[in-house]
Amino acid sequence: MGAEFADIAYPIALKPRKQREKISFILHMATESAQSQRLSYQKELILSRLEHFFGERIITDITIHHASKQQPKQFMFQKNLTETEKTYLSDMVSRIDDDNLRERLEAFSKTLFLSEKNKRT
Repeated sequence: MGAEFADIAYPIALKPRKQREKISFILHMATESAQSQRLSYQKELILSRLEHFFGERIITDITIHHASKQQPKQFMFQKNLTETEKTYLSDMVSRIDDDNLRERLEAFSKTLFLSEKNKRT
């Protein structure tokens, strides 16, 4: 999303949405009430950046929730990623210099990967 958004918001959920024959996702983000309008005006920019990162528009919408920036919720990951999968996902974001952004994108990619993996099993 970029450092300017990482400082004001954080992802809290990634939920699948079926559109015709293709699965897409809605990204749920939390931000302080004072920042929610700013974030909502930047939805398309954020979606474009995510599309560029993943190579296609698999995230089709963003839902903004009001929450405290003090205590971001941690993603609840299932423990079924193999070491090879973990390495692959870490390598995808390894070139990002901003540590905070890199960690968030890695967590996001794990959520997306597990969602698709669990759907197939």
